[in-house]
Amino acid sequence: METATGGLLRFPRFLRAFLASIRSQQSLRAASPPNLLYPEIRLSDAWLALLLAALLLSLRIALERFVFPRLFPQFPARKRGKLSENLFYAAYYTATFAYFAAAVLPHAEWTAPLLDNRPIVVRGLIHPFPPPMSEREHWYYAQSMGFYMSAAAFLLLFDGRRSDFAELILHHTVTIGLVGMSYAYGYVRAGMVIMALHDVGDIFLYSAKAIHYLGFAGFDTAVFAVFTVVFYVTRLVMFSRMVHTILVETLQVVVEEPAFNRWAMFYDTYLPHYAFFVVCLSTLLFLHCFWMALILRMIHRELFLGNKISDQGDIRSDHGSEDGGDDRNHDALFEDAPGHEGDVGAVLGKKRM
Repeated sequence: METATGGLLRFPRFLRAFLASIRSQQSLRAASPPNLLYPEIRLSDAWLALLLAALLLSLRIALERFVFPRLFPQFPARKRGKLSENLFYAAYYTATFAYFAAAVLPHAEWTAPLLDNRPIVVRGLIHPFPPPMSEREHWYYAQSMGFYMSAAAFLLLFDGRRSDFAELILHHTVTIGLVGMSYAYGYVRAGMVIMALHDVGDIFLYSAKAIHYLGFAGFDTAVFAVFTVVFYVTRLVMFSRMVHTILVETLQVVVEEPAFNRWAMFYDTYLPHYAFFVVCLSTLLFLHCFWMALILRMIHRELFLGNKISDQGDIRSDHGSEDGGDDRNHDALFEDAPGHEGDVGAVLGKKRM
C-alpha cells in the first residue's frame, strides 16, 4: 500500500513526466484545435428533456393540488405539502436509480469499479473518447436533465419563498449546468456514475422524511440510519475515488499515452474543462464532508445526550409561510424537506426554540 509520503515524493517526478508529455506533442500540433462538442449530441435529447420536465412539473402540481388532499385530508395543508414533496422525491429517486441499475449499468460497455484497488479506474470512463452512448444512456441523461429543470421551475413558480430560496435556485442552476456540460463535451460516463451515486442516498433521505410525516415513529429513524451508512459509502468513499479518478488519473493517462485524444497536444484547449469539473466536484466533496459531520453530531446527541433524532432540529429556518401553527415545531429533523436533492444539511442542526 502506497504511503502518503511516498506519493508526495513521487509527485515532482510525475509532474515532470506530465510536462514532458505535453512538450513532446507540441511539434505535432495542428493549426486548428479539435472540435470539443460531443458527436453524440442529439436535438431529440433536448426536446425529450423539455417534455419530461413539463410532465414531471405537471405531475407534481397534480399530486399536491388534487391527489394528496383527498388521500390525506387529516393533515394540515402545510404538512400535507411537505409529505407530497417527500413522497414525490422518494418515488423519483427510487425509479431513476432502479432504471440505472437495471437498464443502464448491466448493458454498459464500461465499468467504474470505485471500491477496488485498480490503479486507473478512469480508463473505463474515457476509453474510447468521446465514448459512444446507448439509447438507454441517452434516456437516463434526458430524464435527469428534465427532472432538475422541473424542480427549478416548481421552486420559481409555485413553492413558497423560503429563507434559502437563493441557495436553492443557485443549486438547481449549477446542477443543470453540470449535467449539460458533461453531456455537451462527452464526459457522459463519469456524469452517469456521479448522478447515480447521489441518487441512491436520496432514496432513503426522502423516504425517512415521508415516513415521519405519515406518523410511523421509530421506523423513520431506522430508515435514516440506513441513509447515513449509504451516504458515507457513496458520497465519501466512492465519490472521493471518483474525484481522484478525474483529478489525478486523467493526467496519468496523458503521461502514459501522450497522443491520446490529442489532450497533451491541445492542453490549453482542454485545461479549462478539466479545471471546471475538478473545482465543481471538489466543492461537492467538501460539502459532503460538512454534511457528514452534521450527521455524526446528530448521532452523538442521540447516543450520548438522549436527544431523539426526531426531536432534533433543522439548521435552516422554515418557509416564509405563516400557516401550520404548532406543527411548525413538530419533530423538526424531518419537518423541512431539503429544497434540492442530496442536501443533508437541511435536516440537521440545532433544536428550534
